[in-house]
Amino acid sequence: MKNRLRIDEFYGEKCTVISLDDGTVTTKLDLRELVLDGLDLSGNTLEEANLIGSSMKGCNLTELQLRRANLSNTILDKADMSSAILELARFSYAKLRKAKLRKTNLQGAHMVFTICGGSDFREVNLSKSDLQHASFCAAILINADLADAGTEYTDLLQRC
Repeated sequence: MKNRLRIDEFYGEKCTVISLDDGTVTTKLDLRELVLDGLDLSGNTLEEANLIGSSMKGCNLTELQLRRANLSNTILDKADMSSAILELARFSYAKLRKAKLRKTNLQGAHMVFTICGGSDFREVNLSKSDLQHASFCAAILINADLADAGTEYTDLLQRC
């Protein structure tokens, strides 16, 4: 059984709470270089979280909200990110091998040099994303929206 993690467990020096003029409150988590393998983070909100260099192998990230989060150099192998909201997230040099991203919103994501081999991108919104030099070797991209995506030097059609 996977461990269920509540985001309020990270309050303290790893968290900055920002109140905005319109009364909304946003939380920025600093989770750099943590090992979070196998955790269930589904349904949480980690917008603008800093996850640089973290390991999240096999995590349940379904319906997770990670808008503008930084996941550069993060290992997300075999993670389930189905229906997650990852608009404008940064994945530079991340590893998403054999990950499940069905119906995930990655609009405007920065995925330069990201390794996505064998991952499931069915019905994913990758419009306006920067996919330059990313590797989608053996990935499933059925009905993926790639409108206006930067795909220079990307192996989208390679079967490997």
